[in-house]
Amino acid sequence: MAAQRTVVVDEPPVSQWGQVIAALVDTFDLVVVDPTHQVTASDARRLAARTRERGSVMVDVRVDDGRRRFRWPIDADLSFSVSTSAWSGLGDGFGRLDDRELTVSASGRRGADRQRRIQVRLDGSGRLAAALDDAASASAAQTNERR
Repeated sequence: MAAQRTVVVDEPPVSQWGQVIAALVDTFDLVVVDPTHQVTASDARRLAARTRERGSVMVDVRVDDGRRRFRWPIDADLSFSVSTSAWSGLGDGFGRLDDRELTVSASGRRGADRQRRIQVRLDGSGRLAAALDDAASASAAQTNERR
């Protein structure tokens, strides 16, 4: 995502949070939120309906960084999680971290109820270098076993 195409909005007052996020959903295809308060169930349902209606996507950030995080009060249509993570590039006590391999799983409800998994490799700058879904990963593993 190009930085010049990114808009960052300071945390609005809690009383106006839902209205501000709704306006962003009306304007942008992708809205990333990280609320610092407990979102009400009615605001969450209203925003979920609005994103579906507009064909946009709202992402609720959940990062384990030690800060208190507030729970989104309704189930998400789609959830992502990282189940494995491995770095490469370090030698015996020297070098630098280069690539990172992740196993990312997606599960959800409605039309996204089938769990999917993908192997992702990010290069040293954090850019996507390769991605293999379940079927491609299984095929690659079988090929490697034959060698």
